[in-house]
Amino acid sequence: MAQLTYDDIRLLHELKKHDRRISGHEPHSGFDRLVKEGYVTHALNPSETLYSITAKGRAALHEAEGND
Repeated sequence: MAQLTYDDIRLLHELKKHDRRISGHEPHSGFDRLVKEGYVTHALNPSETLYSITAKGRAALHEAEGND
């Protein structure tokens, strides 16, 4: 499991509350690493990307919060 940064944990918290839609011109870099590691999924269409937290992401967030 990759070491989660403060920003990774913040993004996972955000996605736990609701999915995130990002239009084509907005930066996606914060999510790319989380997708690569399997913590987040994404669905692409021509104008936007929808990011959602995965079960692995929820487990990593739970662990990061000290709820072993």
